[in-house]
Amino acid sequence: MPKFLTRRLGRLSVGRKLLVIYLLDLTAVIFISGILINEKFIAIDFGRKEMAGIAYINALRPSLLALAGWRDADPATDAALAGIERLHGGDLRSEERSLAFRQAVERVGRSRADAPGHQALEHAALESGRALVTRVGNQSNLILDPDLDSYYTMSLVLLRFPELLGLAAALDAHLDRPRGDAAEEAESRMRYFILEGRVDAIAAAIRSDYTEASAAAAAPLRARLDDSRERLGAGIAAFQAAARGALDGRDDARADAFEPTRQSLLGELDRAWSEASADLDMLLRSRERGFFMRMWLHLGTALFLLLLILSAVYHVARQIALPLARLSDVVDTVRRTGDHRLRAHWDSGDEIGRLVVGFNDMLAQLDRERRIQQELAASARAAEAQRDFVAAIPIPIMVTAIPGHEVLDANPPGRAWLGGREGDPWAGGMEPTVRARFFQQLADRDAVDEFEVRWQGGREPSWAVLSARRFTYQGRDAVLTAFTPVNHLKQLEQRLELWAKVFEASSEGIMIIDARHAILTVNRALTRHTGHDARELVGMTPDYLLAETTLEDPDFWHRLDQRGAWQGEGGVRRRNGTTYPAWLVASVVRDGPDRVSHYIFTSIDISDRKRSEERIRYLALHDVLTELPNRFLCIERLGRAIREARLAGRRVGVLFLDLDRFKVINDSLGHHVGDALLKSVAQRLLAAVRPGDTVSRLGGDEFVIVLRDVADGDAVLALVDQLVPAVRRAHDIDGNELHVSCSVGIALYPEDGADIDELMRHADVAMYQSKAGGRDTARFFTSEMNERARRRQRIESNLRHAVERDAFRLHFQPRVDARSGHAVSVEALLRWHDDELGGVSPGEFIPVAEESGQIVAIGAWVVERACAQHAAWRRQGLGAVPVSINVSALQLRDPELIATLDDTLRRHGVAPADLEIELTESTLMDTSDRTLAPLRALKALGVRLSIDDFGTGYSSLAYLHRFPIDMLKIDRSFVHRMLDDPTHLAIVRAVIGLGHTLGLRVVAEGVESGPTARMLREARCDELQGFHFARPMDADALAAWLAAERERGAVVPA
Repeated sequence: MPKFLTRRLGRLSVGRKLLVIYLLDLTAVIFISGILINEKFIAIDFGRKEMAGIAYINALRPSLLALAGWRDADPATDAALAGIERLHGGDLRSEERSLAFRQAVERVGRSRADAPGHQALEHAALESGRALVTRVGNQSNLILDPDLDSYYTMSLVLLRFPELLGLAAALDAHLDRPRGDAAEEAESRMRYFILEGRVDAIAAAIRSDYTEASAAAAAPLRARLDDSRERLGAGIAAFQAAARGALDGRDDARADAFEPTRQSLLGELDRAWSEASADLDMLLRSRERGFFMRMWLHLGTALFLLLLILSAVYHVARQIALPLARLSDVVDTVRRTGDHRLRAHWDSGDEIGRLVVGFNDMLAQLDRERRIQQELAASARAAEAQRDFVAAIPIPIMVTAIPGHEVLDANPPGRAWLGGREGDPWAGGMEPTVRARFFQQLADRDAVDEFEVRWQGGREPSWAVLSARRFTYQGRDAVLTAFTPVNHLKQLEQRLELWAKVFEASSEGIMIIDARHAILTVNRALTRHTGHDARELVGMTPDYLLAETTLEDPDFWHRLDQRGAWQGEGGVRRRNGTTYPAWLVASVVRDGPDRVSHYIFTSIDISDRKRSEERIRYLALHDVLTELPNRFLCIERLGRAIREARLAGRRVGVLFLDLDRFKVINDSLGHHVGDALLKSVAQRLLAAVRPGDTVSRLGGDEFVIVLRDVADGDAVLALVDQLVPAVRRAHDIDGNELHVSCSVGIALYPEDGADIDELMRHADVAMYQSKAGGRDTARFFTSEMNERARRRQRIESNLRHAVERDAFRLHFQPRVDARSGHAVSVEALLRWHDDELGGVSPGEFIPVAEESGQIVAIGAWVVERACAQHAAWRRQGLGAVPVSINVSALQLRDPELIATLDDTLRRHGVAPADLEIELTESTLMDTSDRTLAPLRALKALGVRLSIDDFGTGYSSLAYLHRFPIDMLKIDRSFVHRMLDDPTHLAIVRAVIGLGHTLGLRVVAEGVESGPTARMLREARCDELQGFHFARPMDADALAAWLAAERERGAVVPA
């Protein structure tokens, strides 16, 4: 540790070491002063605590006197006592005693003065107050006061006066009691004498404390203490005499003499107590001032000592630091300037003085050596300057010997050209023939000027011009050679050659024009494009070649000069007089900021781009497949026709034409056949209309025909009578004859609409009505069609919110076993009641849902509700009631159908065999190949499959055999008429026989009478369904129906 401190101190400067000494002295003085000042602070805090106790007791004094019976004082309120505690009792631990005293005072305040026990409450409150005074005296250090002048005054305030107050109250209470028999009176007198003896004792103690306090006090305080002692002593004596008289006399004597005397004593006690408290507070404050004066005295002494030490240290430090600082300044100046003539000045005989003398001798020795070195360096610098001059020349220079050609000297640029060679540089730097010519000239003239070579002796070959002279170098025959690099000139020359080649080889026509707007030259591409010879164009103006450009604008050249460039589309004339489109770019070449030297015109042949633009414009307005006008061109021409008809007072016909069952052909035979059919139909429509009419394809199999300038509806109908048969005729597609029909909707301007949108919409409505009316026909638009279209639109719109608004309901119709009459399953039938439309028939909203694609979401809702109801019936004890639901073609093509069914069945605990999926015959046959995969997936899931409305479509028995079907449902149209029409009966029997042959169960729908049911039983039909057994009903009604059937003996599947 000592070594560590020695090393640390050794690193400090002299000034910092002296500062350490000063800080150590300062620390000692501060430490001792701190101890003395801390003692004074402790004494001051002791006194302040005593003053707090005196203030607390003095604040309690009026309340204690009032409780002792003094009429000139009232007990303080609870809030006032609490305030006294908060103000003075912070560090006195008096909270508990203060609370007890406040509670005792509160009990006295609630009691009446004449009530029994009132004096006891006052006495208890007085004793609680005395206990509080004692606690305050103990905690405020009053009881520990070491000074005699304050100690005896404290004894009076803290001990004697409270005790005297308690004895006065006790004597008053004793004399106030009622008189008794002789024994009681004897005992009472004995107690009185005890109290009187205690009064004598406290009176003696008070006189003693006053005497001691007076002896220790100063003259003014002594006079006040003597006066208080005499007055209080007289009051005590008078009180004792009055008490003795009251004891021996009558009650009225007590009232006449004792009570005034007691009040006088209490008044004197209040005066003496108040004066003693004030005197004690004055003594304590005087003592505190003394403590503060001694503390400041100690602090001043410490500061004086610190200043004295600082002065001594500063004087000693200056004697040490000043010569060292001067010596340091000289060292620093010599280091910066190198001037060894400087000297340090200090006269003393100590170590520092000897150090200064030795330093000055050392500087003198260094100064002598420096002058000798300067003289030696002067001659060396002269030679070095010559070498630096040669080295600084940016031209490569080298000196080679003759005849050995070794390198004798070279400047840095010359070294770079030598490539690090010290031998013969000419052997590797020049080709042999060039080298021979160079030295031949040198031998002939002793000099060579402007000799151009391709020097290969450096890091890379470079072009240079050599100049050489023969001379004598350090006594030897030598050649001085200077190299002038000309690489940039060679590169510029090569670049000009390259630009000339690019100019001639460019595929773009380029024309250079001078400042007078005359053609200077043109490249081969321009002459090739135009057929002109270059010589023919030189001297001509640009407008000789350029046509249809802005060159005809007289301000063109002025704007070009200002902007510096121009580009645009124009025509270029060929020699044969024709023109071709070109994209022209003109640039300005300047000699300076305001002087134009040349113009460069570049032309790019854009004939191919123009043809492409025309093709793109054509494709933007025409259908790619049929090359008919598309929707945009159709609307444009329809608008033009309407404007012309409005001016001429004529009519315009709009025909919406849609091919019937085109989707079947497209799906079954392939899109290439469908596309060929569309092109064939387009050609026939074009052939059937007039030259001024427009045939357009909107997309898919929809065509729109705009008939301009028609007289009336008969003229339109006459044209339609040609269109429909023309489309109906057989179409030869890849050697096959295809037949297709069309449905046409007709709208006339201005009868059916005054603008394009209205006409198109009404023609579309009429076309849909034509399809609904049986296809292969034409319909004129009517207002009734519009109403039906609007209703269909409202149905489609409201359907989109039907699920979320919970507007759908499921009704259920039972199916019974044909032989037993037992209910075997139920069919879920969808019902919709809309707030706006009311009840909507399934035959009306189901087709709309299928066409708009909403049937998928609705079908998912049906699956969810049907399975949930199945689970609910099972919980009601009705058993597992099999449910059948209808699925459309769109649902069947939905990739999520299988997953949705599987999830719903699992969530509701429905066995897959209890769910039956009904598919229409047309659904199966329209897309049989795409239908087979989802049907097999449904079958693998475990659900049952049936064909609904069987017999109304165009089923193929081969397809029917391929499908995993479990059941056939005979359409109700055959069932209704089979009793009246033998043909229908034969069809029903044939379907039943077909189903049984294929291993399928057969269900008859629409059974509405007993004879019909008996006929179907005889035909061996498996299940029956219809109004004869039950109408469709909601879930609750069906539950009641099933329960009733069970009671009648019909079996409901469990």
